[in-house]
Amino acid sequence: MITKNTPRYIHTHPVLAGVFGVLAVLVVGAAVAFATGFVTPESTNAQVACCVVTPPPPPPPPPPPPPPPPPVVPIIAAAPTCDISASANTIALGDTTTLSWNSVEGTNAEINNGIGGVGLSGSRTIAPTSSGTYTLTISGVGGITSCNTSVTVTAPVPLGATCSAVSGTAHTGDVVTWNVIATGANGVYAYNWSGTDGLGGTNPSLGFGYTSAGTKTATVTVTSGAESVTTSCTAEVLPVVVPPGAASCTLSVVHPFVTPGSSTVLSWTTTNANSFVLDNGIGLVPYVGGSETIFPLTSTTYTGTVTGADGSTASCATAVAVTIDPVYDAPACTLSVSDDAIVAGETTTLSWTRENALFAYLDNGIGDLPSGATGTMDVTPAADTTYTLTVGGPGGADALCTASVAVSALPGGGGGGTAASRSGGGNRAASVSLEMLKLPPEAPFASVYLSQIPYTGLSLGPIGLVLYWLGLIGVVGVIAYALLFMILPRIKKGMQSFVAGVQEILSGGAAPTAAPEQKPAPVVVKEEAAPKNVEYPFSPLVGFRSFGSPEKITVDDIVKGLSRMPVAEFVETVTEPIRATAVAAAQTVTDGYRALIKALAHGNREEAFTILRESVRAGEAPHQLMTKAVCALDDVYRSRIDGVACDPEVQELCAACDTPALERMVSSLTTAVDASYSTDVTAAKLALVRALDSVKK
Repeated sequence: MITKNTPRYIHTHPVLAGVFGVLAVLVVGAAVAFATGFVTPESTNAQVACCVVTPPPPPPPPPPPPPPPPPVVPIIAAAPTCDISASANTIALGDTTTLSWNSVEGTNAEINNGIGGVGLSGSRTIAPTSSGTYTLTISGVGGITSCNTSVTVTAPVPLGATCSAVSGTAHTGDVVTWNVIATGANGVYAYNWSGTDGLGGTNPSLGFGYTSAGTKTATVTVTSGAESVTTSCTAEVLPVVVPPGAASCTLSVVHPFVTPGSSTVLSWTTTNANSFVLDNGIGLVPYVGGSETIFPLTSTTYTGTVTGADGSTASCATAVAVTIDPVYDAPACTLSVSDDAIVAGETTTLSWTRENALFAYLDNGIGDLPSGATGTMDVTPAADTTYTLTVGGPGGADALCTASVAVSALPGGGGGGTAASRSGGGNRAASVSLEMLKLPPEAPFASVYLSQIPYTGLSLGPIGLVLYWLGLIGVVGVIAYALLFMILPRIKKGMQSFVAGVQEILSGGAAPTAAPEQKPAPVVVKEEAAPKNVEYPFSPLVGFRSFGSPEKITVDDIVKGLSRMPVAEFVETVTEPIRATAVAAAQTVTDGYRALIKALAHGNREEAFTILRESVRAGEAPHQLMTKAVCALDDVYRSRIDGVACDPEVQELCAACDTPALERMVSSLTTAVDASYSTDVTAAKLALVRALDSVKK
């Protein structure tokens, strides 16, 4: 670690060497203190008694024993009670009934006959196939109790139907009324008529007018649930005998069976008639015969009355049966809760059933319920809440059913109930536990002695302790050496380089250095002698070098075409004729931007960059030179396009450029004011390169 340069470095940098020694001593001392467990004693009251000669005081007496716990008072739980009932105790086979039950002081509830465990309160819809007794068993802390109800299932009455004709003495043109009476089954029936002369319909009573005489037969099929029965009946229709010269008529309908709102056509004929009148608001119609379109809303019998020339009258009739939609049962529902009295934060279960319903809606923010005859949902109301279930269907008005839940704010009995019961307010049993609060004893002493502090050093043994110290000293030495002889000198050298670079930038590349190195003089290759009194103004290495580096050409300079000749380190190529030409051109044209326009118009790259450099040296900002050149070129361009006035000298300088080349040159020079570059010179150089390239296109 100690090199041959170390003594010299200590002599040249005594302060750093002294700092290194102090740091090494502090680190080694701290390591010794850590290894031996030497720490400063702390006092609970900011006082430390160090090196006390007197022996430690005796230990404090033990604290007194805690007082005995209070005696446990046994709590006798009340026995559970229950009740159960059925909405219908006698039902027909296939029908349903609803069991409803309640219980108090219970913890578990079961119902027999395959139902099993249920809530302590609730309801259940059942469809028993045989009579039976349903027993509710409630178990709780206070014991077990049961209650029951019976449901009797009766055998269904078989479906039966009788058919008859109510006509008296019927003649052709008269209406025969057919009736059917159904009994048994579930009490909901559907009818389907058929018979002679096109008889048909779906009502229990049907009127039909016959235009021909004979025995007429009607057959009706009655359906109830899964049962159906068919019966038939007959009626005799006699012909109408018309006396000679007496008036007569016939009346018929095209479609005797229609739906509400649809149409059909009445047709009639008469003999020996002088007038013909139809009832049901139609009135007098042509008596010689005709037809009339009608729109019956209900089943209707139409009668026509004909009057003869001799004053005799006769009548004829026909019937139109209007079939209505099938009969739907009214919607119905039930709604119950598993527990109608809960404590705030607890959950209860809503259960519902619905029949003959197309939709079901539950309020209190729940919304539409899923399809199905039954369903359940857990709810956690924050206060007393009544839930309302609304169901609706095609069979009539919507049905409503409700269930209420009482929510208690705090646990414990209410309304006179005991602490362990749910009677009265119906709350859960309170659970109370008492614990003794133990206070910390007072500190017997206000200070801590060194002898009372446990040893915190390392127990490595003699060999381990020696290895530990050697390793610790080695690590400290490496860190100190790296800090003093590697890191700090590098930081110092970097700071010196940074300060020298800043000074060089501020002084334009002439910052002095502490120990400048000797470099070989640049070799100048001259093509022909130049006047000695004229200083050469341009060099690819010096004249346009990057502002950030005093010695080398940057990639920026190469890309922008500032130098077309290969440049080796410390070698400068000077072309005297070009410089002389550029100086002569600059002397010929007195104004800088005109000289720049001339160089650009002739594609003279070296002359253009020389003018830019001379302008910068003269103190003129690059963007000002470019602005003057762009404005003058724009005037020449607009003079060619619009005929406006321009500088004659600039117009003559641009005579060799065609109009498109002039437009490209103006566009290229406008980039000199681009704010993307940190210096105006960079933007101006790039603008000149683009302008020169646009002239060559």
